Amino acid sequence: MTLEEVRQEAEAFRNEHSPHLDARKIPLDLVTFTDLQLGLDLIPYDGLRDRFSAEAALLSDFSGFFVDGSTFDRLDTAPEWQLNRLRFSLAHEIGHWSLHRELFAEAQIENFESLLE
Repeated sequence: MTLEEVRQEAEAFRNEHSPHLDARKIPLDLVTFTDLQLGLDLIPYDGLRDRFSAEAALLSDFSGFFVDGSTFDRLDTAPEWQLNRLRFSLAHEIGHWSLHRELFAEAQIENFESLLE
């Protein structure tokens, strides 16, 4: 995809979900949006940040995201920098989910060999 195509897809996503992603209410509540509006699972994964330097990661079947367990467990008390990092990571992974899930479904990746193909 070209950068312009990515921008167009992002704008279409924003327009489709604008009732639930009100940019006037910052910060966006991407945890609730991901769960309730997109219907995707958020699965705590202890050590995700420490082991993989990531706050969130898309599940291979596109059904949801792993989120760092320590951050997820402390959503109400985590430092703002950590919540900002989680929001950024969720937005990033939502982009992968939105842009690539149909491509992966069509590819019918069933094992490591088919992934390499």
